[in-house]
Amino acid sequence: MTMPIRTIEERDAALVAARDVRRARAQLRHDIKNGQVSVPEILTAYESNEGWAKVKVNWLLESIPGMGQVKVATLMDHLGIAPSRRVRGLGIHQRAALLDSLEGRNV
Repeated sequence: MTMPIRTIEERDAALVAARDVRRARAQLRHDIKNGQVSVPEILTAYESNEGWAKVKVNWLLESIPGMGQVKVATLMDHLGIAPSRRVRGLGIHQRAALLDSLEGRNV
């Protein structure tokens, strides 16, 4: 498949949009680490924020202080959540199980 030919203005607009998304994700990770936003809040209120809905679940869990790649992979495997799953793509049972497993943590 060939790449579409874009004008310079379209390319610049795409670069600006990508930069804005990266900044929003960095701000979200900062807010989670500082306790300004909780992961359960994101998992329940993602419909009102498009940026939250598109975040991968493993990225979100790795943002929690004390949760590294191994703990996140183990938790997601135990709950039956694929590593490529995004917040919007979680099923109701997966979301409930994830919220239950995070309940004991200070997130």
